[in-house]
Amino acid sequence: VASVSDNVDGTIDVAMVEVKRPDGFSTETPGQYTISYAVKDSSGRVGTQERIVIVTAMPEAPAGFASLADSTFVNAQGVTVTLRGSWLSPTVTGGGVNYAPAEDKFEDFTASFSAGVLRIAFVEIKMVKRGPGAARRTESKRSIEYRVNDALSTLTLVESTGVDEDLLGSTYERR
Repeated sequence: VASVSDNVDGTIDVAMVEVKRPDGFSTETPGQYTISYAVKDSSGRVGTQERIVIVTAMPEAPAGFASLADSTFVNAQGVTVTLRGSWLSPTVTGGGVNYAPAEDKFEDFTASFSAGVLRIAFVEIKMVKRGPGAARRTESKRSIEYRVNDALSTLTLVESTGVDEDLLGSTYERR
């Protein structure tokens, strides 16, 4: 719930909203679900709202997709791409955190595969030291999309934000 307001009380704290989910509701189980919201104002009047949520099944990855884990691909300019196994979970959607202690940075990522495209989104969080006991947090967002051929032997960079933008359209061959 993003916000709740009343014509007399004004903004009502969203923590006051009662949310009712149907038995068996799961974001992992395809189906149609009705979620009910109820909130009471200072006069005791109750307002309600319902939303229908439709959960769809994740598309199946091609046979052998998991074999891409930790595979290295190289393009004509010699630039390499290694697909980390953690990017390619069994459901071909997921996320995780990479930590680089030497650089004092975390890289939070999510990955998904749909319609032949592998999408990887990163948020890099880095602590930049500014003297004894002082540090500044920086955050940068990047994303990459590769089209994967049916034989799983090539990747083509089809979309990029914040990383390798100059390589758009490059095809990488599996080593």
